[in-house]
Amino acid sequence: MISFYLLYGGSLYLQPRSVPFAAIDDFSLRRRFSYRTILIDLETRVSFDLFEGRTEDVVRRRLEKLPNLKVISLDGAKAYASAASNLP
Repeated sequence: MISFYLLYGGSLYLQPRSVPFAAIDDFSLRRRFSYRTILIDLETRVSFDLFEGRTEDVVRRRLEKLPNLKVISLDGAKAYASAASNLP
């Protein structure tokens, strides 16, 4: 369960084991004003990263921390597709 602290200003980054399969999605706390992005390990179905924002740059920096990532499940957001396609 995501705590109140994480939703309202906190940040979560759990050092994941090598995550080859991840899902990414965002949600709004206040529509058009405050967004968070969550990363979920698709093998264990456990969230391992929650952070503020949903822009391409923010997402790309987080995905770069996952060197063993092979597959990303994402919705139709252009920022996520751009971030994923610009990974090394």
